[in-house]
Amino acid sequence: MADPGHYAGVLRLIGQYLDDARAQEIELVDQGGHFTVSWQVMGPHRQQRNFRAFDLAQLLADAQGHRGHADQPRRLAPTIAEQFRTIGTECDRAGVEILTVRQTDEGLRITLFEQGCHAMWDVSLSEMQELIAGQRAMRGATGALALAGV
Repeated sequence: MADPGHYAGVLRLIGQYLDDARAQEIELVDQGGHFTVSWQVMGPHRQQRNFRAFDLAQLLADAQGHRGHADQPRRLAPTIAEQFRTIGTECDRAGVEILTVRQTDEGLRITLFEQGCHAMWDVSLSEMQELIAGQRAMRGATGALALAGV
């Protein structure tokens, strides 16, 4: 659904939705015109939802309406939104297409399409925390440069 270069924001929005749902055992599949996401919550049944462009626009409007309204405590583990944004940013930079994202006990397993070939990218939780920290630092440096007029 999203093209390389546009994953970070789209995946962050879906991740925020999944954080709010307290989702576990997540699987995201790019179906071309939409993302299909399934997850487990407390109980025996899996949940599933399709995310199309208009769903994402609504999630974005909801997120913007709630900005700054809640004091969320800092979590020790990265949120799903942070993890999805991070892999989205990395794939945007590399110009690769995301086919699936699956949550595993060790972290995330991403299936990619790169230069005509399928590839797997396994990201452990510790690797994810390093990637998140690096991206936060880059966003902070970019913001500081903009404020300094550079």
